[in-house]
Order: sequence, then structure tokens, then C-alpha cells
Amino acid sequence: MDNRKNTILLTVIAVATLLVAVVGATFAYFTAQGGGTANKNIDVKTEAAASSSFEIDGSISILANMDNFAQVGGQTQAGTISGLAKFTAGTGDGAQTEFCYTATLAWNAATPSDFVHTDDPDTEALKDMTLTVTKNTEWDGDSYGSTETIWDDVEITTSAERQNYLQIPVSVAEKTNFTHKMTASAGQSVQEQIVVEVSFNWSDTVDQTANAGKTLTGTLTFDQAVCA
Repeated sequence: MDNRKNTILLTVIAVATLLVAVVGATFAYFTAQGGGTANKNIDVKTEAAASSSFEIDGSISILANMDNFAQVGGQTQAGTISGLAKFTAGTGDGAQTEFCYTATLAWNAATPSDFVHTDDPDTEALKDMTLTVTKNTEWDGDSYGSTETIWDDVEITTSAERQNYLQIPVSVAEKTNFTHKMTASAGQSVQEQIVVEVSFNWSDTVDQTANAGKTLTGTLTFDQAVCA
């Protein structure tokens, strides 16, 4: 009887040992297949598309009223618009690394009658309303490295004169080219700024009451263009 009990006990122990061995081997197999805690270097290449944006800061509103004329010494009315064109080049093969845009001025006389010359324009003694446009480039993340004056104190008193100053050219040297181009290395960002200044110039020697109560408003717009 004791021998039989010993035989059964040894059989149970043998089966249990076999099960432990099989389970351990299976776990080790799956651990090896799953990689366990082994470290592998994975080379992942990502590409980013180019991006661009425009920002316009306000609008221009010029009002020539009797309060302005009544002040001692008079007061020049002035307004400024600034606009930003921003571009970030894409990455990867064939990525977009250049971006083109146009800049346009829109003028609106808000009164039934337009501004008029209050002095003989042939004498150039007075420019009632003037426009100056500058372009800032070579942005380094903190300031612009280059500034060019595109239009300097040109007269835009009448609507006919303002029609000559709608599309802003690339530079003084390229007055017939209106497509501005920005170029950047892959993944890098660039930006340009255009500043528009309009002034109604008060005079203490010329009767300007013909323009009293008149208003001019102006806006600056950017549009994406196809690069030549």
C-alpha cells in the first residue's frame, strides 16, 4: 500500500514539474517574440507642409472737420495701416520653399463729394493729402534688417490721384512688378511688413475749408499669388 501511495505521489510531482516546465518555456517564447525590454533604434521621417498667413492692423480714417481748422496752429490728420505676410517653408523632397502675394489699397470717400486741391497743384505749394508706403524685410525674429520706401509723400488728394496708388509694387526699382516673393529654407519662417501712412496736411497759409467735413477711409489687403 505504501509503495502504491509513493508511486502516485511521484507521478503527481512529475506531472506538476512537466507543467511548470512547459508554461515557463511558453512564457519565455512569447517574451522573446514580443521583444521584451530590448531597445531598438527606429528611424522615423516626417514631412511638414508649407504654411502662410496675413495680418492687417486696423484701417485708415481721415476726417477734416471744422474742429481741426479751428485749433490754434491747425492739426495734421494722419492714419497708419501695417500688414504682415508670413511664410513657413515645408520640409521633405519637393517641399514648397517660396511664397508670393500681392498688396492692394482700397480707398473709399465716405462723403458725397471728393477731396479737392485747395492750392494750385502746379505750384506744389501744398499737398492736401499724401501717401507714404514702406516695406520692411529680412526679419530675424526680433527686428527687420532692411527698410525701403516705395512711395514717399505722393499726393492722393483726389480720387483720380488715388487710382494711381492701388497695387503696391515690389520696390521702387520694380514699379511694374506687383508680385512680392518670400523665400525660405526647408522648415524655416520668414515675414515681411508693409506700412501705409496717409496724412491730411493742415496749412496756415492756404484756405482749406473746401475740404471741411470730408472723410476718407482706406484698407490694405493681401492676396496669395502664383510665383512666376
